[in-house]
Amino acid sequence: MEEAERLSRIAESWDQGLLPREAPSKTWGGPCLAVQLCQACGETILLGQSEIEARYPTGRTLILHAACFGVLSSLRRPP
Repeated sequence: MEEAERLSRIAESWDQGLLPREAPSKTWGGPCLAVQLCQACGETILLGQSEIEARYPTGRTLILHAACFGVLSSLRRPP
């Protein structure tokens, strides 16, 4: 996925309140061991791709491409 499209999809979900605004309380990262959908961009995380599992203070857990986690993190930072 192109970076511009990734940013657009994640920003849209962010604006709609579908993604957490707070920082995760715990994160884990590594290669994808089971194909699944990224909960930020909606694209498939393929076997071996870098993924992040992020647990939030609310108890919600997201599985994300590492790049999508980076975009989401940047949205939380003030300009």
